[in-house]
Amino acid sequence: MTKRMSLHERIRHVLMIKKIPISDLAEPSGKSYRTILNYVSKDGTEPDAAFFKALKVKMPDLDLNWILGFSEGDPFFDEPEKGPIEEPLWQEWDTEHQ
Repeated sequence: MTKRMSLHERIRHVLMIKKIPISDLAEPSGKSYRTILNYVSKDGTEPDAAFFKALKVKMPDLDLNWILGFSEGDPFFDEPEKGPIEEPLWQEWDTEHQ
């Protein structure tokens, strides 16, 4: 039986595949470098929604179900789901759901 990857291992895995440095996620997620480093460490803290949003913006083809452990196989779709997430769309959603 193969060991299932943890959330932290899955995040680290996709960052390595796409060659995205942790520093590239700090500003868009509003998190410090150290906080994101904790997200990918073995005993690190659990990421929040802002981090997953930044991941999806950086990697539109990322399967968030895979990251969260709800699906197996390839962590990426063949094509982005619907292209990159536009910031104005998120701002509109945030305003409507406050």
